[in-house]
Amino acid sequence: MEWETTENLEKIKEITRTTDEYGFLHHTDFKHHNYVAMEKYLKELNENYPNITRLHSIGRSVENRQLYVMEITKDPGKHSLSKPEVKYIGNMHGNEVVGRELLLLLLKYLCENYGRDKRVTQIVNTIRLHILPSMNPDGYEISKVGDIYGLKGRANAKGVDLNRNFPDLYVTNDYNKEQEPETKAVMNWIASIPFVLSANLHGGALVANYPYDNGPEPESNLPNPSPDNDVFKMLALTYSKAHPQMHLGEPCPPVTNKISGIKSLLEERFPDGITNGAAWYPVSGGMQDYNYLHSNDFELTLEVGCTKFPNASELPKFWLQNRESLLKFIEMSRKGVHGLVRSPIGGAISHAKISVDGIKHDIYTAESGDYWRLLVPGNYNITVSAPGYETVTQNITVLGSDDPEGSEVTLDFTLMRDNPQDWSSAYDFGIFANLQNGYLKNSELSARFSQLENHQPNVAEFRAGDSLVSMAIHSLKITQNMGSPEENKFHIALIGGLFASQPVGREILLRLATHILMGNQIDDPPIKRILNNAVLHFIPGVDPGFDNVPNDCNPTVKDEIGEKLLSQNINKTKEMDIITNAFRKMLLNEAYDVIIILGGGSFSISYAKDELNVYKTLAENYDQTMHKEACGIKTNRETNIAEYIQREYNIPVININLSCCKYPAANTIPTIWRGTLKPLMQLIQDLTSGIRAVITDDHEIPVREAVVKIGTKTYQLSRNMAYFKIILIPGDYVLTFFCTDYASKTLKVHVDEQNITNINVQMRKLKPGEAEYKQNKLGKQLSVINHILNNLNIKYPQLSTLHDIGKTRKGNQILSLEISAKTKEKQAGRPSIIFSAGLSYGKPVTSKVLLQFASYLLDNYKNNEIITSYLDKLSIFIVPDLYPDLIKNDSCIPYINNELSFPIHRELSKEAAMIIDWFKQINAVLIVNLNIGSRHVEIPYGSQYNRIDKEIYESEDDQVLKTLASTYTKYSLHNSAKCDTKLNIKNNAVIHGGKGIAGIRGDSLLDYIYLNTSTLIMDVYIACCNTDDSMSVWQDNKDSLLAMIKEVLKGVQGYIISENNEPIENAILSYDDSVHQIRSGTIGTYWILLSPGNHNITATASGYIQQTRLVSVPDINKFTNLTFKLRRDESIFGLPRLVFIIIAGTVCLAIVVCGICICAICQSTQHSEKNYRKAYAFSLLKDGTSFFENDEKEIEIFRRPLNDSILKYEEKLRITKPYFDEDNASSSDDGSDLEFIRPEQECNEKVLQET
Repeated sequence: MEWETTENLEKIKEITRTTDEYGFLHHTDFKHHNYVAMEKYLKELNENYPNITRLHSIGRSVENRQLYVMEITKDPGKHSLSKPEVKYIGNMHGNEVVGRELLLLLLKYLCENYGRDKRVTQIVNTIRLHILPSMNPDGYEISKVGDIYGLKGRANAKGVDLNRNFPDLYVTNDYNKEQEPETKAVMNWIASIPFVLSANLHGGALVANYPYDNGPEPESNLPNPSPDNDVFKMLALTYSKAHPQMHLGEPCPPVTNKISGIKSLLEERFPDGITNGAAWYPVSGGMQDYNYLHSNDFELTLEVGCTKFPNASELPKFWLQNRESLLKFIEMSRKGVHGLVRSPIGGAISHAKISVDGIKHDIYTAESGDYWRLLVPGNYNITVSAPGYETVTQNITVLGSDDPEGSEVTLDFTLMRDNPQDWSSAYDFGIFANLQNGYLKNSELSARFSQLENHQPNVAEFRAGDSLVSMAIHSLKITQNMGSPEENKFHIALIGGLFASQPVGREILLRLATHILMGNQIDDPPIKRILNNAVLHFIPGVDPGFDNVPNDCNPTVKDEIGEKLLSQNINKTKEMDIITNAFRKMLLNEAYDVIIILGGGSFSISYAKDELNVYKTLAENYDQTMHKEACGIKTNRETNIAEYIQREYNIPVININLSCCKYPAANTIPTIWRGTLKPLMQLIQDLTSGIRAVITDDHEIPVREAVVKIGTKTYQLSRNMAYFKIILIPGDYVLTFFCTDYASKTLKVHVDEQNITNINVQMRKLKPGEAEYKQNKLGKQLSVINHILNNLNIKYPQLSTLHDIGKTRKGNQILSLEISAKTKEKQAGRPSIIFSAGLSYGKPVTSKVLLQFASYLLDNYKNNEIITSYLDKLSIFIVPDLYPDLIKNDSCIPYINNELSFPIHRELSKEAAMIIDWFKQINAVLIVNLNIGSRHVEIPYGSQYNRIDKEIYESEDDQVLKTLASTYTKYSLHNSAKCDTKLNIKNNAVIHGGKGIAGIRGDSLLDYIYLNTSTLIMDVYIACCNTDDSMSVWQDNKDSLLAMIKEVLKGVQGYIISENNEPIENAILSYDDSVHQIRSGTIGTYWILLSPGNHNITATASGYIQQTRLVSVPDINKFTNLTFKLRRDESIFGLPRLVFIIIAGTVCLAIVVCGICICAICQSTQHSEKNYRKAYAFSLLKDGTSFFENDEKEIEIFRRPLNDSILKYEEKLRITKPYFDEDNASSSDDGSDLEFIRPEQECNEKVLQET
């Protein structure tokens, strides 16, 4: 009885126990948990609360730490139809630890309060919550307490920022092209659970951030709202307003850059404490965007505190500030509409698409047929569709309420199965053969396409065996009036089977070609319009390896054509197989306007980027009609292929993946076809819309040289009839037509939906008196090469500047085209690189290659991220013809007798001096000079210069130059192919000039530039003869030329400034033991290419004290900044200024003193002479005494003969002898021994009287 009483008392005590001020039932130790402590903490919670928790790992980190997830809900471990799935992720950046500790505290709070607190109990019973406290446990372990805004520990153990590592809507770059283990684990986790809502907790700011995090214009800082912007703002405000400080929008304490004064991103003000991610600062590869785009999940990024790694004493404050926000956010998962999608017999319909009218973002039902769709209050039409079922639409109203349960709507759907034959009759012209299961072998596929030509030879042409290309790759061309000119039609390529492991595109293209030909046969208007305006190129099976691929969802196949194409792009030395080579020739010669690639492995669509957003809009429209499923991790192969084709061949690509499996089951082909037909036909119809123009002169003769400008991009005309055609979406466009000697013309053109606007443009010939004629007259005076440069400058005035280097003896003009984006950086100074040609018989091939290069750079600005980055960062000078006086001769000789020479020790010729002066003026980092006669690269030296060491041709910059040269040959397609030359060229095709052609030539530009300018130089021999095909040579060397641009964007850069921060121009920088010196530019800028490692750099400037600094250059593709602040040299003759002033002052004082003394002596002497000239006489005193101590001296003085002048003077004046004046004699001892006896006047009077 006593025992029972004690037990009851304990129960009463347990029930009446209250929580502390932090909401916890038991004492909570607020401290930081490292990995071991966190693991122990989670395991103890799981052991203490096994009925509502489940601890598991979703993967491992780089350093093999577990990525622990704790699930907390009633009956954990399984998906429930009545519970939305919610997740919290913390510590994605290892040094941002507040989120990690908040989530550990949240777990404890929910566990301890379950069954005691009504609200907590409701959350645990009705929501399935998943918490990943640390996504980056490796980074945490090296982070330090007290970190406010540092970076140590931010990235994972491989140095990758995990919040830049997810696949992105807009960008595939070095940060996200390959996913890290932590990223893969989270992506798989997202794919395995139908999450509805989630948040990613960060630190360093105080704001709720919502999608999109990135935008189409990188670093634009413009808002990029998602289709669900209202929902995201509602979620962000829910968290922010429940936070006592976040909703105020106040910035964090200032973290100002003391040098630049630039305000930190963490010091922004955020109205209501929320922000669109792209508007704050763009983040590519972010996790929140990935969740929204690849799952049903709506995720926010929560910045929960200004300090990244605060002291543990601050954790209670953070917990109290965020507790209510964390709970309210979880409760928002039930706000909106949810329900079940069932078949008529009650079976769950998984992957049914849930569409909301007016919102271009769909979600999909889970495996059990349930869905949860977050919505703000309002009226909505909800449409549910699924393959094989009839589509159903219902209307609902979501009420506004602060209580999520009050704004929760349940809406179930029952879908009726449709009839495939009925669908075929309604949408596929009753072609029941298209509903057949299975895959065709290569021979069977070719036979079926050949039969299509036989049925309608007037519109279809099957190509197989009429050329080397068609022997390798079979294709079917469909268009109206087969055989007539096709110059004015849009050419659309439809490609399947680029990867043998992805055969679904083969089957879909066969069915599509059959559908189109049947539509043409029965005169279907949309299909007739397509074939009248377009040529459809069906290329169903590029990779012939399909026949040997195992029938598996995701088979592993080696040496696929798609992979070979990509590897060929990376490794130019690899020999190309027949199929890959044929496919490249098709891309090069067929003049496709757009390519559609069909593949598998995911449900996704990617598109080519263009200034007018044509393909983005079309891809988004397709995506809305596409029935997608949540797939696993998708590879970037298809995206890389699309980017490669667009970059290399300037052909827009739309890539469509049709199934999660690369090799979907044979019985799913009819279902995939039924889901693909309608959106694919819609896409093709949209691709045959735009503008078509014919440009002629007043006499209706085609003006083939004209160009058309829309926006900032310029387009060429067709070669024959001067047609211009462009695919556009509906809207108004302004077109400007340009041509040399013709008046420009601007037209506003409207494009209707699925329609081509045809226009005829007549261009008027300019007259000599017109102003526009004067502007264009330069073009008439130029050579063919310079004329092309001038046209490029006219086409791209915002990207190019034409420079006049000068004229040769024969009056030929040398022009250079500078290519660079006119940004603020350009005004402040930027590095430059020169690509030159024409000093020997390399023309025309070397000049044409550089012209192609210039055009490629200009055409791809803003269309290619790499090119855009290059032109934004540096200036590229193209000089296709440095010596136009040379007469073109077909030649394979790399040097000639009458070419320009550049002697080191003799005077340069006028033309050579002009070229060198221009090189010095540009002050480039690197010159790449193209030649013919071989395929290799030469670097300084080209002569011995009395060097007697072992490597007589090696320069002090040999390591840097060899790296540059090796990089060029690495990307050159035929660098290993040898020409008919006797040179001993090694396998890497890099030699010193003295062992190559420069040594044979003598007085080469190679050595003169290296020894006398700030620029490094390479001679690159790109072809055996100047008659080689320039397009092939261009393709072979394109990547090498681009690689040179990349290589000059690293090393050391900086400024030479005075103590007053004024730039010092023409300062000289020397480094290590190199004889090569760098000269600073007009604003004190300099750039030095250096190999990785430590280097001594010395800056010298006239009037300043020399300064030497040690710099460490890392092995990365970026500049290391090093600024020299020189003090004025106040020394004189090697002495400090003060010392020199003291010494000089002393010397001057001594000179003055000496001068005064000399002057005094002179005056004294003159005074003595005057006294001699005066008529004074002296006599001995009567008593014979004297003031002289020695009487003999006295007598001697009076006896001493007078000088000649005095004698003469006395003789003239007859001076009387002295006498004793006895009357006036003084007997006083103080009296003078001498006595004046007659003044001068008296003496003169007496003399006059006597005479």
